[in-house]
Amino acid sequence: MTISLELREPALRVPGAVDRLITLITDAAAAVLGEHVREHVQVLVLAEPAA
Repeated sequence: MTISLELREPALRVPGAVDRLITLITDAAAAVLGEHVREHVQVLVLAEPAA
């Protein structure tokens, strides 16, 4: 399972933000779909240029 996020570039510079997002989204997917999906979750964080 792949979950994609598009974030503005400044958000990617917040210390620890990307790691925390990946962890929390993976946790949420496992909570909703079952722990067996955790090892199959991929979270892609894509940079969107600042406006």
